[in-house]
Amino acid sequence: MPYLFSVSSLAALNGEKVGCSTPERPTKAWIEGHAKGYKEDSDDEPLKAVVAGGGPCQLNDDCGGAPDRGSCRASGNGLAFFAGSLGSSSSHSSSSSDSVGTCACKAGWTGPWCRAVQGSDPINWEALQEEHLSLATPWLPTPLAAAGAVLAAAFVATVVYHVEKVGYFQGALS
Repeated sequence: MPYLFSVSSLAALNGEKVGCSTPERPTKAWIEGHAKGYKEDSDDEPLKAVVAGGGPCQLNDDCGGAPDRGSCRASGNGLAFFAGSLGSSSSHSSSSSDSVGTCACKAGWTGPWCRAVQGSDPINWEALQEEHLSLATPWLPTPLAAAGAVLAAAFVATVVYHVEKVGYFQGALS
């Protein structure tokens, strides 16, 4: 394929909005409205801030798995960042006798262990929605609209026919 298209450019060609929380699919508003289903009892908010680095590590490979993602920097106790949140089944847990550092993410990478691509929504749909508080134009399929117009015309023709046949206007004028 000679041209490369991004998901957002293909969606724009189809007239679709791309983003995490568009006006048609307000994900953030849904989560905030149903907060109880998206948080633990100890959480204050359902949506947490994304952290860049800070996960406990022993080697640079622990931080993203590649040199261009992150590096392990020596620190006193990298586990303090995750106090009690990982449990004993995590592959990143370490005994207290091991030398533990913390991950430091490089540009473009995020998460405690620098394993997620850092991204953002280029369009702030919430700000645009606040500026234009208008109702969406209802959409009606063309065949349904045509059928409605035919029925309306038939109704008007029937009423006019019956009014003329009965002579409603003639009796009212005399």
